[in-house]
Parts: sequence; structure tokens; C-alpha cells
Amino acid sequence: MSPQLLRLLSVAALYGVLVMVFQWGWGISILGSEETGIIEAWLPLFLFGILFGLFMGYHMLLLNRNKEFHDHGASNEESVSQSIKITAGQITSAAATMGGAHLLQAAYYRCNSSVLVLARGID
Repeated sequence: MSPQLLRLLSVAALYGVLVMVFQWGWGISILGSEETGIIEAWLPLFLFGILFGLFMGYHMLLLNRNKEFHDHGASNEESVSQSIKITAGQITSAAATMGGAHLLQAAYYRCNSSVLVLARGID
């Protein structure tokens, strides 16, 4: 399955959670908010741009490291294995840092930040 398709599936899953929480009210009390019944028209497009860009940033880091190993003579399997091993910590740390920042923003911007925190977990 292509990486772009996986990213689109992640975004679709986040849209589903967005609807379940903010339109249908499932678990909305956890956020200390109330059901709105609607999602602003601009929010899905805004989130798509941010989420797809964030997902592609991690992907490009991994691919660049993979290319470096391949250029130094490693086989495809070795370069993929080594690039995942080396970048796993960096990607996880970056995702945790961004997730923490979005959690802090969630107090003010509940809908947008909640979806971005979920994005870090899904990706």
C-alpha cells in the first residue's frame, strides 16, 4: 500500500473522530466542552493541509535516511531496516513534542487541537 494512501486513510480516520466527538457528542465531556452539532466548513480543509504536511514531513525524514544508506552501498532491506532504526526515536520524539504542544492548545482551541493530538497518535 502506498504511503500517500496510508496518509489519506489516517486523515479519513481523524475526520471520523472529529464528527463522532464534535457533531455527535461522543466523549465530549472529557474535553470539557459541549456538543455543537456542526463542524465549521473551513475546518476539514484546514486540517487536511496541516495533517498531510505533518505526515509527509516524517515520511521525508525516513526516506532521506534510507537514501543515505542505499548510497553507501547497503541493500534495499538493510537500508530500510537501518533508516527505521535510526529515525524511530527522532520521529517519536517529534510526534510526542507536537502532541504535547497541541494538548496545551486544547484548552483554548478544543476542536482543532484535539484532532491534531489524535493525528500524532494515529501516525
